[in-house]
Amino acid sequence: MAYKMKGSALYHKSSPHKQKGKNYKSSKGDQQGPVNNKQMPLQKGEMDGTYIYDGNKTSEKVIDYEERAGFLTDNDITNDGSKKDNQRKKTAKNLNREAEIIRDRTRNTSKKK
Repeated sequence: MAYKMKGSALYHKSSPHKQKGKNYKSSKGDQQGPVNNKQMPLQKGEMDGTYIYDGNKTSEKVIDYEERAGFLTDNDITNDGSKKDNQRKKTAKNLNREAEIIRDRTRNTSKKK
């Protein structure tokens, strides 16, 4: 029979990577899994001529996502309650979320080196 100390936190906590909602804001959601190496294609609500960064630098990817989301929130969202406006808000939120995921992952991997 194994002896388990009741006061030890070693047996009660799960891995911090498996904990949802405790270390991350609720808007970030579940961030498990690999970071996608390709940029997200144009989303619904974005203009057809929007430039998408296709390089490998993670800092440039984050900047690209933030610029695309910023352009939507600053110029295209009118807050009139239409379907297109709601889609643009969702798209901007998704782009910001992707930027946060990449930013958090780069912070975590740089500390391990």
